[in-house]
Amino acid sequence: MHQIWKAVKENKLDDLDDADALLAKIMKEHEDEFYNEFEFADILDDFELDFVSIANPFLHIVIHSIIEKQLRGKEPSEVYRFFNAMRNKGADRHEAIHMIATIFTHFIFQELKDKVPFDEAGYRKVLKSYRDKKPENVWTALEKGLDEFSG
Repeated sequence: MHQIWKAVKENKLDDLDDADALLAKIMKEHEDEFYNEFEFADILDDFELDFVSIANPFLHIVIHSIIEKQLRGKEPSEVYRFFNAMRNKGADRHEAIHMIATIFTHFIFQELKDKVPFDEAGYRKVLKSYRDKKPENVWTALEKGLDEFSG
């Protein structure tokens, strides 16, 4: 991550492969939020961050890139439809991606916690059922949790 960040700072994105270029783009979008973590990623490599009190910037960037790839490939199609619905209802691009990432993360953590396969049907179901909500109502629903869609 530090090497990618270095390329961002030196404006050498053309030197990166497609996957790293996507991470670089996302890091640049999150520069204000995670500047110190990106800047000192090489030093922090052996240091355990307290991710209870702060977001894991590296996990955040990776999940963000997964959602970007799902949108590019329109797979699953519910991601693309949800994204467009939120944009049409006034959410900016970044906010819509963060909504999807919040939903996606719930299912990833269920997979890891319960040692079960990723619940793609559940993921698709949430995206489809929340697509008709206003962005502020999606956030309210997400704050309450997605347990009703798990398992």
